[in-house]
Amino acid sequence: MTTLQFPPQAIAQAKALTFPDTLWQRPQVVGITIDGPTSRDLDDAIWIESTPTGAIISVHIADVAEFVTPGTVLDKVAIARTTTRYFGEGSNDPMLPRVLSENRLSLLEWQDRPTLTVKIALNQDCEIEHVEIFESWLASKKRFSYEEADEVLKDQNSPFQELLQTCHTWTGLLNRKRQTSGAISGIVTPGSGAWIDEDGNLIVTSKKRYHAHIVIQEFMILANRAVAQWLADSDTPALYRNHTAKAIAPDRETMFQAIVTMGSWSSIRKQLGNWLNRAEYGPTLIGHFALNLTAYCHFTSPIRRLADLINHRIVKARLHGEELPYSKTEL
Repeated sequence: MTTLQFPPQAIAQAKALTFPDTLWQRPQVVGITIDGPTSRDLDDAIWIESTPTGAIISVHIADVAEFVTPGTVLDKVAIARTTTRYFGEGSNDPMLPRVLSENRLSLLEWQDRPTLTVKIALNQDCEIEHVEIFESWLASKKRFSYEEADEVLKDQNSPFQELLQTCHTWTGLLNRKRQTSGAISGIVTPGSGAWIDEDGNLIVTSKKRYHAHIVIQEFMILANRAVAQWLADSDTPALYRNHTAKAIAPDRETMFQAIVTMGSWSSIRKQLGNWLNRAEYGPTLIGHFALNLTAYCHFTSPIRRLADLINHRIVKARLHGEELPYSKTEL
C-alpha cells in the first residue's frame, strides 16, 4: 500500500481554512448521513418529506468548491490525486488533506457545515417534477452506519424510524422505476452480495449488503441525474459521465433477461465486458447506457472525487450568474 505525502503548503492552507460568517446567512437544511462504520469523509446527507402528490428528496453535499478553488495548492493536489483511494477497513489515501476531508468539510454529526442542496420533487410515479439547487448549511442530525440505519427500521421508538421507513419505501419505487425503464444497473444477480453498479460492472462482495446501501445508491443516482439534466437543459459545459454499449450488444430486454438467467458470476462478468464500453467523463453529452439516462454526471462526492468538485464549481458559477470556470475544451 503506497500513499502520497501532501506538500507542506497544502497542509498549511487546509489548516488555515475558516468559515466566514456569511456562510450562515444561507438557508439552513436538515439531514442525516449513512456511511460505512469507519468512514469519516462524509460527503452527503439525505432527507425526505412526503407530499400529497409524491415526495421531496433532498441531498445535501459538502460545499468543497467554496474553499478548494482553481489554481490554489489544494486544487493542484486534488488534480494530482483525482480521487480518494480506499484500501479496506477504514484505510485510505485521501484526495484532500485529512484536516479537510475528515474534519472541516466532512458532514459530521451536529457540526455546522456549508453545503450545496439538490432538492427534487417527485410525483407518485417517481417522475421528477421540479429540481432546485441552492447553497445551504447543514448540521447533520444523526450519523448512521448502514447496519444502524437498517436496525432503526425495526425500532418504533426511534425518532428516525418514520424517516428511514419513508426512505426505504421510495428507494424501492425508484429502483423498480429505473429497471422497468430499461436500466441494467442495480440488478441483483444470482447469490447474495452481488449486483451491477451504475457503470455496468458486476460487483461481488462477501460483505452484507444492507437496505441502507440501496437507499444511498438510489438517492445519489437521483441527485446526480437531476444535476446533469439541470446543466444539460441550459446547454452548460460540464463533466458528464457517459456510458455506451458496443455495436454487438443486444437490445436492452435481451440483455436484461440474459443477466438474470445466467448461472454464474463469471459468465455475467464476461458477457458484460463483451457488451459494454467503459464509462468515461467528457464535456459532450452522450448519455448513460447502464442507467438508461440521457444525462448523468458525478456531483455527490466532491471530497473524494475531482469530477464532482469540478461540477460543483460549474453549478456554483451558474447559481451566482458568474462566468463559467471552464470552457468545453478545458474539461
